[in-house]
Amino acid sequence: MKKTPWFKGETKPIHIGVYETKHPLLPTSTTYQHWNGNKWGRYRRSPELAQEAQMYPSDYQRQPWRGLAKKPK
Repeated sequence: MKKTPWFKGETKPIHIGVYETKHPLLPTSTTYQHWNGNKWGRYRRSPELAQEAQMYPSDYQRQPWRGLAKKPK
């Protein structure tokens, strides 16, 4: 699936859901977080785990992120 370019952490997503994010301490790892429209959830190693961890706010709220270029069917 095609992904969007990376957005700076100051730019927040429009849509609620799971996004690929860059962890400040693990810059070469692929991590995911859930955006609830207000805050990012904790980092996880898969989209499914990020969805489950959405109720736990992350200590990092200004990290780069990207999403899917098109809505999945």
